[in-house]
Amino acid sequence: MKHHTIIILLILILGGCATPGKGKDTNTQTPDSYVVTGTQGLELNFEPGLPPSRIRGEELPIRINVRNLGKIEVTNAKIVLGGYDQNIITGFTGSSISGSTIRIDNLPPRTFFNQQGGYMTYTITGTIAQNVITGTYSPTITATACYTYKTEASANLCIDPNPYNNEPNKPCRLGQVNLLDSGNGQGAPVQITNVNVDSSTKTMTITFYIRNSGGGSPFDSAKLSECPQGLTPNNRDKIKVDSVKVGSTDITSNCQPGRELTLYQGSGVLVCTYDLPSSSPGAYMTELSIVLSYGYTKSIMRRVEITKS
Repeated sequence: MKHHTIIILLILILGGCATPGKGKDTNTQTPDSYVVTGTQGLELNFEPGLPPSRIRGEELPIRINVRNLGKIEVTNAKIVLGGYDQNIITGFTGSSISGSTIRIDNLPPRTFFNQQGGYMTYTITGTIAQNVITGTYSPTITATACYTYKTEASANLCIDPNPYNNEPNKPCRLGQVNLLDSGNGQGAPVQITNVNVDSSTKTMTITFYIRNSGGGSPFDSAKLSECPQGLTPNNRDKIKVDSVKVGSTDITSNCQPGRELTLYQGSGVLVCTYDLPSSSPGAYMTELSIVLSYGYTKSIMRRVEITKS
């Protein structure tokens, strides 16, 4: 049986700029046309000098800036501090912190009206046990974000029950795939890089190519409470397949390896089948869409030199 094969280079819909200032010219866009691309979700950075590179005293000031650079609202997130001896840096005080964990408030995504994304700053102070230090103590302070996120992507797809009919006036052809947008990523750290569609007269096979492009690590979203220290190899690189649709038809149950896939060396493949409608009068255009969900973790670090006062 002959097959027609097409490659959809996806960087699909759902994007505007990979980072602020890149991507589409936002001056020509409207609230209805604005989309968010990129491969970032929640991004952290230490405020310059906080923590300072050298400290002589009993306080360790830290300020962490958090921004949501993706297209999904962050509603379930935290920052976990690490890299230090708890007998020397004995605890932290500040708003939203309990022990070594900072609870992150809800952060809205990037939109036409907020193209920088939701932003928060967390200022905390660590207590240094100077009586324990005998010389110089030089820890590398880490701040690890743990949060849940989604990747949503879609493209226009031609359905043609008679792909071998070369009638010149067809409204679309199997090889004619109109992406709703182009760019680099779908405004999320896990990216749909491309889609391969292979079709006969009865069945269409859709293969999604998925890659971790956010600079961190995906994990099973059900294990958020255990992130980061409690994550195991069995929890990491897990992606849930929330839905795959051709038009209004949900074909998620026809996907392999199933509703969860594991990335290998940062990449994975999802293969789905769709039975072409037998009652269709001819070729027509519909929408192909996919939603993935996962936990995601990413760290920043800063070396600090603490001397005895």
